[in-house]
Amino acid sequence: MGSPVFVDPWKHYTFAALLYEAARVYLRTLPKTLPVAALILAVSACVGAAGALLTMREFASLPIARVVAIGAELATFVMLALTPVGAGHGLRVLVEEASGRAISYGRMQTYRLVGTAVYLAIPLGIVVFAFPLGVVGVLFYALWMFAPHAVLVEADGGRTALRRSRTLFQGEFSATALPSVIVFAAVLATLAMAQMLVPRIPRGGFTLDEDRALYVRELTEEESYDPETRILTEADGNQSAVRGAEFDPDERTLSRPAPPPVPLRTALLWTGIPLLLASLLDPIRWLTQALLYINLRTRREGLRLPVLLAEIDDEGPQGASS
Repeated sequence: MGSPVFVDPWKHYTFAALLYEAARVYLRTLPKTLPVAALILAVSACVGAAGALLTMREFASLPIARVVAIGAELATFVMLALTPVGAGHGLRVLVEEASGRAISYGRMQTYRLVGTAVYLAIPLGIVVFAFPLGVVGVLFYALWMFAPHAVLVEADGGRTALRRSRTLFQGEFSATALPSVIVFAAVLATLAMAQMLVPRIPRGGFTLDEDRALYVRELTEEESYDPETRILTEADGNQSAVRGAEFDPDERTLSRPAPPPVPLRTALLWTGIPLLLASLLDPIRWLTQALLYINLRTRREGLRLPVLLAEIDDEGPQGASS
């Protein structure tokens, strides 16, 4: 009952203080929280490995680094798709710390949580599979991030939980979206590391020749290249400078050296270590969102711990009133 989560309405807390509180609770509850994070990591890694093996089987010509990157992206998506599981566990840990007693969710709440996970997977999928432009999906996710809490505490389901989340979010952009983006930093770093395994092909029509480790651009009959000025004149008359390329007048090609392929061990370390760190730090995201949910309801609705416990035990306010 003396937890600052309920005693202090957090009116003057900054997002940095909020993250600090979430990290403090995480460190204090490691025996409860870390096993769940490790389980989610194990499931994510298995799905990512299976996806990488299937990709390698279907597309044997893909570089091994690209296959590992695909596996890392799949693993990251699964980890994020299991956010409702982590959110529910983070809320449970937080309430148990405040009340001193164990809590459990009803069967119907758990079923509805699965449906919520499907909705949340949409913006999270945009973040992962359209990265880096997909980062905008984090802001859409922020609108729905309280949906698991609405399901588990208030017994809302499906789209009702999404609307409830948007209602709590309104007027609280800096207090909710900013911490959400900050705690996504480890996830975004993992995606960035995975993408860096695959070198970007230079612009201007170059293609990768893996056998010769070159980026090659074949000139059409209407195009010309001046080796002295390094100016490429295209068929429509546009001119552009192409620097750092070798011109072969016999084959009429421009070529640039491509970086050597990344070994498998390096690729696994490059993506595995960030994914491990992101998974171990992800409980801070769960706890941050649980703190935000409780904080918003405390400030707006006067929520107190006994009421919250009654809502969870009775599967929402309707059950409590009956």
